[in-house]
Order: sequence, then structure tokens, then C-alpha cells
Amino acid sequence: MQNIKNLNMSKFVVFVVIIIISILLIFDFGIFQKKVDSDFSIVKLKNTDNLHRAFPSIVIDNTSIYIAFREADSHMAHNGIIKVVKTSKSGNKFETIAKIQKNGFDLRDPKIHINDNGELYVLYAQTKWSSDNFTVQDEVASYISFLEKISSDKFNVKPAKRVGFLGMEFSNHDRKEWIWLWDLTLHKGYYYGATYTDKKGEVYFVKSKDGVNFNFLKKITLPGHLSEVSIEFDKDILVAVVRNDIGKGYFVRETPNNSEWDIFKLPIQLGGPQLNKINDQLIMSSRMYSSGGNQMQLYKLDFKNGAIQKYLIQLPSTGDTGYSDLKEDEDVLYMVYYSGKFNGKSDIYLARISKSMILDIAL
Repeated sequence: MQNIKNLNMSKFVVFVVIIIISILLIFDFGIFQKKVDSDFSIVKLKNTDNLHRAFPSIVIDNTSIYIAFREADSHMAHNGIIKVVKTSKSGNKFETIAKIQKNGFDLRDPKIHINDNGELYVLYAQTKWSSDNFTVQDEVASYISFLEKISSDKFNVKPAKRVGFLGMEFSNHDRKEWIWLWDLTLHKGYYYGATYTDKKGEVYFVKSKDGVNFNFLKKITLPGHLSEVSIEFDKDILVAVVRNDIGKGYFVRETPNNSEWDIFKLPIQLGGPQLNKINDQLIMSSRMYSSGGNQMQLYKLDFKNGAIQKYLIQLPSTGDTGYSDLKEDEDVLYMVYYSGKFNGKSDIYLARISKSMILDIAL
């Protein structure tokens, strides 16, 4: 968080309100919404069934906000389903418009997008676990479900399509087949992604025209146990942050001829990192690990080497938290994340943050 002495009065008020909301969250005083003029507001989605809701993503069209998230008994429960809810850009009432589920399988980490035809679709992982939570009984594979709009508030879930990796061989897995496309970044008409393959030190970068069938782009090998990857572009140069489950994360950048990587070790451990380019500023959201309790944090990074240039703001959060997604619309940044207990109730939060305020802090 910025030093209060360096903030103007508007930013100071936002700081105070975030502290107040954090206290409300810690003591779980139910549904809340707090608003500070046009700079910051946050709302918690109702969760009357006290389920573990997590791993949200967000997309925005001309009038509405769509949020996809996983719902299950706990973080590692075997019964995960995907829910998609809808609200207006200024609204706080959320309506469920779709459910994606498959009996006997766990669905995880949905990423919702809109294609060029205006269709909503959700990328997610599907697996079947053995009796212990850390052994795969069936493969971990990625699927895409398109949502067919029937009316303004009704959508039909089309049969899922399995994501294809053309001409790619994955081998030497510790578990059964584990080919998980973590997320998508659209750049100049192509979809770019990276695989969460469970090959402990390898990440495969892939590229697609249709967003369903992917071709190999390049591979990177790094020390550690690599998992989640988020991609952005500095003009046409691919940059990414890579989570290392057993240590500090990485920032990687293509060399100008795209043949090799420049690799930089970050000073922090990452959890569900997400990159966004906002007015040519590279913004990262990630779980910030702390002995005093994990927090959802926004950072400004250097496009050239990933150095943390500014700690921007912390979002009200505690415990099992992170895995945010952020989209901009005019002067508003819409950000979703989750916070709660690993083996209990966890909630989805939607924050509306002034883009101007974030860019002012980033200067």
C-alpha cells in the first residue's frame, strides 16, 4: 500500500474504506457493499449455501458483467461445478445464467471470454480425482463450453469441446496425463496461452486462431515446480509471469528475435497471478503471502524485467484468497477475486476501481 503521506485526500479515503471493509470481511458481517465516490466500491456475491466459491473470471460487453467461478465443498473437493452469473455494470444483484457440470468429475478454474461473434465461452479444467486429493484418477484436460444466448437472461450450455494441442507430445508426467491450458490472451487476432502440465520445470506456450485447437509456440524450462502462467504483450514481445509452487515466481520475456527468453526471478511468491496492460502500464494482481495473513495485491511491474515498481493497493481479503481477473471499461477497472477458508466457505468479490486513481498511484 502506498504511504499515506504520498496520497491525496481522495486516495486517503479509499485507503480508510479498504481498511473498514477488511475488518468487516475478517469478522464476516454478512453481505456488504461500500462505495467511495467514484474511486472504489466492492460487493460480495451472496453465498447462502456456505460453499467454497473460488477462481473467478470476468468479461464485459456493452451493458453487462459476466462472472464465472467454481463452486464446491472446499478448495480441493471432488465435486466442483462452474457457475456463470450476470449483473449490470453498476448493479449489485447477480443472476445465475448458466451451470456447467459433469457427474463424477471436478471442474476447475473457469476463464470466461467473448469471441469475435459476441459469443460467451468458458475455458476450464476437468478431472477425476482418486480418494486422496492429490492423485489424478482420470486425465486433467481442458474444455471449452460455449453459452448460446436464448434471451436476455437465459443461456444454453452447448456440448463441451476438448481443447486440442496439435502435433505436441507431452511425456514423463508424474501423474496420469495432465494437459491444462491455464488461460487465454488475445493479441492481433490470435489466442495465446500456456500449459499447466505438471512437468515440474516446464511450461509450453501455445497459439491458436480459433481458440480451441492450439499449435506449439515455444517451451521454457525453469527451476522449481511451475504452474499458473499469465501472458501479456509489450508491443509484439510476449511477456509472462510464472508461478513456482515451491519458491519465488518468474518474469520471462521473449528476446527480440523470439528465439530465446530473458528470465528474471521475482522477489515474491505468486499465487494465481494475472497480468493486464492498462494505458501501457503493466499491472499484476496476485496473492501476496504473509505470515500475518494472505492478501490480494495489485502491483505495477517493469515491462522490461518484471521489477516491482509500485505496490498499488491491497484488496480486502484473508486466508485462502487470490486468483483474480481484471477487465477495464472506460475509466473503471472491474476486478473479481475470492477470499475465505481453504476447507470451508469462500466468497467471490467484485471490485470497481477508478482506472485514473490506479494510474495516478502508478506514476
